[in-house]
Amino acid sequence: MTPQASLVSEFRTAWEMGKSKQAEELAINPVLDVVKSFAEDKRISHFDEDLPAAVDLLTGTLNDANRLKEAEIELDLIITHFSRMKTHLHEKADLFIKDRYDAGVLEEGDFRIVPVEKKTNRKVNREVLLSEKFKKKYEGLLESAIEDLEESFTPTVKVVEATFGKKADEILIPGMVTVVGYELKPISPMPEQASAAVEL
Repeated sequence: MTPQASLVSEFRTAWEMGKSKQAEELAINPVLDVVKSFAEDKRISHFDEDLPAAVDLLTGTLNDANRLKEAEIELDLIITHFSRMKTHLHEKADLFIKDRYDAGVLEEGDFRIVPVEKKTNRKVNREVLLSEKFKKKYEGLLESAIEDLEESFTPTVKVVEATFGKKADEILIPGMVTVVGYELKPISPMPEQASAAVEL
């Protein structure tokens, strides 16, 4: 092997080692490891099986409906807890990015910071629209808009109440009560409450 070939070979080996080390560093993610270990925990898979099985034990009584409502509330608390943890991870990542950007670090390791762009909708330039160049067409649009407004304009309930005061009831159509669903209401105090009352 010539000295030049040997030098190239040594350089290539060093480059590959550096790349491999960098890949290993990226692969190390203690936060992801915690999340994955939790997701793969047997208790999670058991929960996926046990919850539907427990629901299948219910026979469809109103007491069963209440049992499901209680479990739903408890599950919602768990979901809210995890949602907060997810939000914390997202905000922490954004904070790291912002701090590096503020420090002037736009590239680091295998990543670079790129702007996230958001395009706003176009707006009508009222000043140009009212100019002599477009005045006639604007007046045509205005007349058309007034005609449409006269046919369809209806003030809000709050405006009617504020304008007509006590006479507003003559103008407003009474609200209607419609059944949109059903909920449970205890006929008597729950067993825990009843037993507590007896002890007193």
